[in-house]
Amino acid sequence: MTTPVDPFAHWYSSPLEGGDWMVGGSLIVLSLFFVPLYILVIFVFIGAEKEVIGFRYLISMGVADILCMIQYSFINGVAILSKSRLFYIDYTWFACCFHLPLIAWSRLLAVFSPHSFRLQSRRTSYSLCLLIGWISPLILECATHFQPFITTFYFEPAIYGLANDNFAKVAIFILMRHRIILRGTSNRFMNVKRK
Repeated sequence: MTTPVDPFAHWYSSPLEGGDWMVGGSLIVLSLFFVPLYILVIFVFIGAEKEVIGFRYLISMGVADILCMIQYSFINGVAILSKSRLFYIDYTWFACCFHLPLIAWSRLLAVFSPHSFRLQSRRTSYSLCLLIGWISPLILECATHFQPFITTFYFEPAIYGLANDNFAKVAIFILMRHRIILRGTSNRFMNVKRK
């Protein structure tokens, strides 16, 4: 039985280079600047959420955004500078994605039914944020993460980006999808008659 060869073993065994310092350092510096700035914005929202109902949803979205910034910027920068693979969580990304329709719904409700939106209780607002923005993504993460048809991506510090364990499955899916799209496009172009 052969053991799999790590294609990035050379990068992990060599010392940090200038590009590594630049990429890892800039990710950390950007997160150290923008996370406190976003926390300040959230504190402003918290101070005004009694009067502006929509800020309740933005507070929840802001927490999800901060977690994404920490995961995709700070932790990835630390992974590059420490030359170590760190655990990657899809949950923060799902939480950000699930908050977008929630905020869109709250804006739509504020426009079409301003009186009922203005009378919405804090309990209702935060319950919706908890259910749609935090519990639903957790259920999705738990339901899909361990399925055989899901390809798990992780941050690979050696390439400064995402990689996966089963690239062939993803590549075949992408190629099949593009073939279907291109086949439909080429058929439409072939049916056009020249004048």
